[in-house]
Amino acid sequence: MTILNASNRNPEIQAADIIGWIVWAAGFIIEAVADQQKLNFKKIASNKARWCDAGLWRWSRHPNYFGEVRLFLCLLTFEQHTFFGMC
Repeated sequence: MTILNASNRNPEIQAADIIGWIVWAAGFIIEAVADQQKLNFKKIASNKARWCDAGLWRWSRHPNYFGEVRLFLCLLTFEQHTFFGMC
């Protein structure tokens, strides 16, 4: 995405690109782990009516949404040098 949207024909990978990839990977992992932890929690019959409080869910009410927000924040870091180059 960075290469396709860059303003010049031979864009170089910048620090913001690497940071964006790290943020994206962290968000993806957090979201996937949170979803799996909730699924495993709900599989136990005694937990059907309970709020998930295991793993990441112990620290945050919606860790999967936190991961999702990080996925979208990475788009900002990917594209900031292209956007500011246009101004």
